Amino acid sequence: MRFLMYSIFYMKGGIYINNLEDRIKIVKDEVVNLSVDAIINPTDEHFSGKDGLDKLIQKKAGEKLCKKLSKIGSCDIGQCTITKGYDLNVKSIIHTSTPKYDNGDEDEIELLYSCYKNSIELAIENDNKTIGIPSISSGNNKFPIDKSANMAYYAAWNMLKKYSLKDLERIYFSCTNKSTYDIYKQLSQDYKDIEYSIEMLEEYRKKDKYSRYELTIEDFINNIGVENAYCIFLLKEAFLSGDIELKYIEESVKVLKNIFLHMKNMTKIFSDKIYTEELDRVNDILKEVFNTFSYDTIDRAEEKTRQYFIHPSDYIFEKINNSFRY
Repeated sequence: MRFLMYSIFYMKGGIYINNLEDRIKIVKDEVVNLSVDAIINPTDEHFSGKDGLDKLIQKKAGEKLCKKLSKIGSCDIGQCTITKGYDLNVKSIIHTSTPKYDNGDEDEIELLYSCYKNSIELAIENDNKTIGIPSISSGNNKFPIDKSANMAYYAAWNMLKKYSLKDLERIYFSCTNKSTYDIYKQLSQDYKDIEYSIEMLEEYRKKDKYSRYELTIEDFINNIGVENAYCIFLLKEAFLSGDIELKYIEESVKVLKNIFLHMKNMTKIFSDKIYTEELDRVNDILKEVFNTFSYDTIDRAEEKTRQYFIHPSDYIFEKINNSFRY
């Protein structure tokens, strides 16, 4: 049975329980048409309103918005500011200055994540419980849609885990074309699957005995070997860092799901008889993935992974990492 993350929201007449995945909705519509408390407007450092969605939002919100933005003046890339919705049917507009993509060499990914995270938090701080978000920077700013979508979903997932329903009810992703919509829908399934795997993993950590075999997380590590187990945990943490190309995310989720789904059925020969192919694929994916993101991301993933592997020596960690870093 799936382990789902739940949030509790107190309503008149009782308690309403909603799982995390239901708090993200992907819709085929312009963000200005959504019935939400706040929308996010991707703009430039000076709120020029010259192009795309920024132009549309400023036009529909009216002259009062333009005057207000003129008084504010500017906004650093990755940061945001809030205004009223004015002539738009929303309480608030969060204006965020978005980065341009330049081969991923200028901290664009981190800045894009900041746009999403800071905008959502600013909306929450101003009592906006439903938020409409477009695909930021994937248009004129030339961000690859798979990277942009991954940052968006990663930020939203983190915020929904951080804030309860009383503070943040739902995030709507506005997708105006089929390819963007399909990518977001795939990500929604991937995040459900990886969260399922993590929840199973946490059950092993919390309990001394699990399933009819009475096996613990230590049995899991011992069965497949500390090096293979370390790689699986590292792959999971790297996925959750948000900085992996979509094709690797999908492959990672498939491998992790295959392994964690069957943890409760472990036997002493499970690594040799059942998971040889999956464990080989972990190594293949990691060798490719380690070339796609920064050393800071790898280090963060390794730091999280070490929480599960206190007993191995630094030599084992160094040996494993050296097999992936070129």
